[in-house]
Amino acid sequence: MSDKKFTLSSRRAFLAGSAAMLATPALAQSSVNSEATTETERDLTETVRRNTSSFRTLDWQPYFSDTKNGAILVDIDSRAVHYWSEDQSIYKLYPSSVPLTEELTRRGRTSVIQKVVGPTWRPTPSMLERNPEWPAVIGPGPDNPLGTHALYLSWTYYRIHGTHDTRKIGRRSSNGCIGLYNEHIAELFGMEKILGGLCFVCLNRTAPGVIQHLAFGKIIMGEHTHPPQKRTHVFAALFKETGVPCTVADNLEQGLWEKL
Repeated sequence: MSDKKFTLSSRRAFLAGSAAMLATPALAQSSVNSEATTETERDLTETVRRNTSSFRTLDWQPYFSDTKNGAILVDIDSRAVHYWSEDQSIYKLYPSSVPLTEELTRRGRTSVIQKVVGPTWRPTPSMLERNPEWPAVIGPGPDNPLGTHALYLSWTYYRIHGTHDTRKIGRRSSNGCIGLYNEHIAELFGMEKILGGLCFVCLNRTAPGVIQHLAFGKIIMGEHTHPPQKRTHVFAALFKETGVPCTVADNLEQGLWEKL
């Protein structure tokens, strides 16, 4: 199965939190998905209680000047990921895994540069140095440490991704990336606004690989999973200026069914 890639250069992410990681050297691990990759808390009940109390909603304003194109905040201390849509009408809060140690933790501002469905996992050079027995690559599937979806950050080797090992969520368990339940990363993955359109045309296939256009019809534009945005109307107006009939749909999926 090949990677399905989508470019996404505008969404921003911010990793925050005080130094809450174990200040210990990176640990060698016998298997990519072994129990050794998950931290064992000294008092699990106490830790869960503390994490629950700190799993709180936050406001975007202390961390971002605006939420243009959406914003993601990773709270290392609370082990949580926050998401705000551009118009702040959507706010999501997800439990997450965080890096095993302070040395593996990176904080600051970055951006999502790529979205991948069924990502391929490759260990970093430092991972292979610590664990030379690890495979050089793991394709999509239940053994893939990246889960079902991954958001690639502008920081090299850093991702926000899913996991098939749910023990890792809410714990220090990664080599630097931020992990979410597969269903949560899939939801976050789909939060990005995608502009789409329905084109009504009349054509005729005159020969194999040859299409004759007989007439051009209207275009219906809309947002996937979102109501129309300002940009939706801007693009529709551009088509109208060229003489192409174009309307804006409140529900693009409904428009698709009506077209069929």
